[in-house]
Formats: sequence, C-alpha cells, structure tokens
Amino acid sequence: MMRKLGKLWLWIVYAFLFLPIFVVIAYSFNAAKYTSAWKGFTLKWYSQLFGNAALIDAVVNTLSVAALAASLATLLGVLAALCLKRTEFPGRQLLHASLYVLTVSPEMVMGISLLIFFISVKLPLGFVSMLIAHTTLGLPFVALTVLARLAEFDEHLVEAARAAIRAAGLEPEEVPVRGGTDGAVLSWKGLPCPNLGTGGFNFHGVLECITAERMDKATEVILNIVGLYARDPA
Repeated sequence: MMRKLGKLWLWIVYAFLFLPIFVVIAYSFNAAKYTSAWKGFTLKWYSQLFGNAALIDAVVNTLSVAALAASLATLLGVLAALCLKRTEFPGRQLLHASLYVLTVSPEMVMGISLLIFFISVKLPLGFVSMLIAHTTLGLPFVALTVLARLAEFDEHLVEAARAAIRAAGLEPEEVPVRGGTDGAVLSWKGLPCPNLGTGGFNFHGVLECITAERMDKATEVILNIVGLYARDPA
C-alpha cells in the first residue's frame, strides 16, 4: 500500500512540475494575443518567431555559447581535478577550497565580478566574454564532481599497472584514450582489449590483428599484475 501511495505521490510531483510547461506549449498555438482565453488554433506566432532575424541570431548565439562553454568547462574541470588529485604544488589547498567558494557564490555576484574584470583588462563585451564567463561558472562544478569520483579510485591500481609493465621490459605510456577504435590501438600496442578479434575481424581495422610477440608481452603484463596483487592484495 505504501509503495502505491509513493508512486502516486511521485506522479503528482511530476504533474506539478511539468503540467505548466505543457500548458504554455499548448497556449503558444492560441490565436488570442493574451492567454486569458482560448480563441482558436494558429501558427502565426511561430511564423513571426522564425521571421525575427534578431531573435534567431540570439538563439544561435545562446546555443553556441552553451555548447562551447560546456565543452571547455568539462575539459578544464577534468584537468583541474586530476591536477588537484595527483600533484602537489604550493597553493593546492587554497585552489581546492576556492572551487567550493565558486559553487556557493551567487551568480549575480560572479557576473558582476567578471564584468568588472573584463572592463579592467579592456576585453570587448561580446561572444568571447560570454564564453569565458559561462565556462568559469561551470568549471568548479565539473572539477568537484570529478574529484569526488577520483576519491573512490584506488591509485594503487595505477602503480601496480606501471610496475607490471616495467617488469615485462616495457615502458608504460600514459595518454588519453577513448573506447571503440582506441581499444584496437591498445591491443596493437600489447594490451588485449574486449574488442580483440570480435566478429572474426569483420568490420575491424588492421590494428586489431596483433603479433604473437605482442600478445606474449600482454600476457606477461597481466601475469605480473596478478603476481603483484598476490603478494600485496592491498
């Protein structure tokens, strides 16, 4: 019974949050100038909207700033989190604390501060200044989120992998990779990945076909990792 009441309450909350949005969408097709009464279906408001060049330019600029700022904030935030987590440098704790200050500072205060800064350095107000401002606002949230996940990561795994690779007579290479095709590159370099030989090499690149020598080295690395953990499970 309580479970059913919980689901009912959940739907009530969803309706409270999203029903007004659907009402606004429905009334956007209202022929009346005001939403006090329904006077028939029309598309004239949308024709006027798409005929307004200034408004379309504003939407394009908004979407461009949003996409670029989110991408830059993600990139810089991840790099900042890795730097704070894995390196020691003067002012590290102060920088870490400042991220929290930025997240709790009112956006109005941040906006005015950035405006004063842009004027003081004589940076023209426009697309670039908006991009910098929005990237600055988003960066601390990314950095703190990534830092929280890195805190759960066992750094001994990285050290064990390095030691195992060196024990096999190889020098570890630490470069950013993505999934999919990069898995084939890792296989080619000696670390077997799940996509090695998938589908009998159908629709796969030549880099997925590694030599027996490299496969032996990859096996040696894996055995070294197992040996390290057998001696020191912690």
